[in-house]
This record gives sequence, C-alpha cells and structure tokens, in this order.
Amino acid sequence: MVATLSFIAEKFLPLLLSIFGFGILIAVHEFGHLIFCKIFNIYVPSFSIGFGRKIFEKQIGETIYRLAWIPFGGYVEIAGQEEIAQGEQMHAHDTSDRSYISKPFWQKLLVWLGGIGFNLIFAYATFVGLFMFSGNTQSRIKIGGIGKESPAAISGLRSGDEILAINNIDLAQLADENPQEAQKVLLETIQANPNRTVSLVIQRGDEQKTIPVELGARVINKNKTIGVMGTSFPPIIRRLPFKDAIITGIETTNAWIVLIASSLINLFTQKSLAGAGGPVMIFAEGFKTAQHGIVAFLIFLAIMSVNLALFNLLPLGITDGGQLLFASIEFVIRRPLPSKIRTIINISSLGLFLFLAAYLTYKDIVTLFGNNIMHGLRTLLPNLF
Repeated sequence: MVATLSFIAEKFLPLLLSIFGFGILIAVHEFGHLIFCKIFNIYVPSFSIGFGRKIFEKQIGETIYRLAWIPFGGYVEIAGQEEIAQGEQMHAHDTSDRSYISKPFWQKLLVWLGGIGFNLIFAYATFVGLFMFSGNTQSRIKIGGIGKESPAAISGLRSGDEILAINNIDLAQLADENPQEAQKVLLETIQANPNRTVSLVIQRGDEQKTIPVELGARVINKNKTIGVMGTSFPPIIRRLPFKDAIITGIETTNAWIVLIASSLINLFTQKSLAGAGGPVMIFAEGFKTAQHGIVAFLIFLAIMSVNLALFNLLPLGITDGGQLLFASIEFVIRRPLPSKIRTIINISSLGLFLFLAAYLTYKDIVTLFGNNIMHGLRTLLPNLF
C-alpha cells in the first residue's frame, strides 16, 4: 500500500499534471482566437483541445467544444478560413457576413494575435502571481540540472550545488540583497565567456569548493540552460510586496521573452537545431519539473507559454504568423489568395513541421537514452514509471 501511494505521488501525479499543464497552454492559446471570433461575430463551428479521437464534446450555443486524446495541439474551426486538420471544414468557404473572409483587416489580425497575446498574458500573470503568493523563500543560486557530457558535467559540478561566486564576483552576498540580479549576473558572465575558463566557488553540503569550468564554443538558450556550460538554473521565486511582485513578474517574463526570441533567432541564423528540443524532451522536462512541486511546474508552464507564443509568430502556413502573413498579403493585393496556393503552402508547412517533429523526437531519444535508439524506445516508458 505504501509503495503504491509512493508510486502515485512520485510518478503518476506528475505525469497527469504534465499532461494537464500542456492542455492548459493549448486551451489558453486557442481561447485567445475564440474570444476574438466571438467579439467580431465570426461563426465558430467547433473548438478542440487536443487532436485525434474525442474524449468528450458538448455543444454550447452554436459551437461544439471538444476534448481529444492527443494534448499537443488544438484548434478553433473558423467559418471562411480553410486550414488543414482544423475540424470538419464544412464552412471553410463561407463568404457570409459572419465569415472570417468578410471581416476587415484589423479584425483578422486580432483573431490571430489573440492566441499569441493570451499565451503572453498567461506567462505574465503566472510570474506575477508566483512572486505575489509563493511561499518559497529561496534566495541562493542552485544548479537545477547538468547536461550529459557538458562542460559542467566534465568539470565535476552536480545538481544541487549552490553557486557562491563566479570569477571573484560574490554572488552569495548579491543574492541575499537581490536574488534575481545575482542570477542575471551569473548568466551574463557565462554568456560573455565562450571558449574560456571561469572559476566557480560552490557549496556542496558542508564543503566549499573552487571549480574551474572550461566553457564551450556556443551559447544555446533553452529553458534558462546555458549551452556553453550545460547547466540549468531554476528561476528564484520569493514572495514580494504587491507592487514589487508586479514589477518583478513583468521583468522576469520580459527577460524570458528576450531569451527565447534570441534562441529562435540563433536557430535560424546558425542554421542549426542544436539547441532545439522536440515533443519527447518537452514532455520529459514537464514531467521532471512536476516532480519538483507546483511552483517549479508553474514556472515551466509560463516559460513554455512564452515559447508557444513566439513559435506562433513564425511565418509558416500552420502557425498564427503564417495566417497573419496571408491576411497582410491579401490586404495589400486587395483580393483573397487562390485557395490552391494556400493549400500548397499549408500542406508544405505541415509536412515540414511533422518532419522536424520526427527528427527532434529522434534527437530527444538519443539525448535521453544514448545512441541505441531501439534501446531508448524500449526504456522510454519504464524510465517514466
């Protein structure tokens, strides 16, 4: 009985929380589209959280609301808007007054920006709420995770090590005064020293050590992970007074927006997927953070919400950015794009997305379980449970 309860607490509940959390992010995003469709009187035949076979559906008013088995996605079916895998599409060519196609340009923009905006609002609200209500009083900087064969791992750093100083900068004293600033100084120092050796003073239990870390050649930012070092630093969350909580929550979210935007720009400018994670890695990170408590998991969801918002700004046919581009082109040329051209772009974008998802899934399994892919696949579920 005790073993069963331990299994539920340590594995099953974090798994459910992770799935539920991804569902929340999708729901927030799609609700952003839905609310503007309703405001502008655009007919919405169906609204779905998840893809695949339905778990539950209910019609409220004129819209069918559906919950499906696959949590990594969702859609709002919009009359007058043809999109792949977005419901039955029976009203895709609707040209009535309640269709998307009949609405002015500014309303079309708000429909697509709604999902992006709601994801950012979720991130801002989460960070502000954590700084306002969290009971966590941590102020010191601790290592959250170590990348396999990373500079941090090679140098002997361990998860849980408390960083007291870097290159003679006293981070412990700074963290007591302003923990967010201390973490910022640490990350900026690491980023500014690729291909160099930095000196870290760490506290490990009762022992204090000075460890030289030879940093790598590139900076890859993913979930506050510095690729030149291979070490993650969980954001420090402390309860603050009302005004300070709002200011700090906004500043923290802004910092993540800049960090993630820089990562996306690096992926394109360097033409490399070295810093990208796929569905398996995202799910694994969600599962791992859920095991560390609700505060850590809420931080993860806020960061993923920013990721989702910025990813959807990319000008691909299957993203909101792609639909924004279509709407802008149609506004300039004063006529709808031919349906065949839109379909070709949408199918090509979907194919590219599925290919990247498959490649990143392969890459994730290699990262998590080594180069033996079949062994990785066989051990994936047992490692989760």
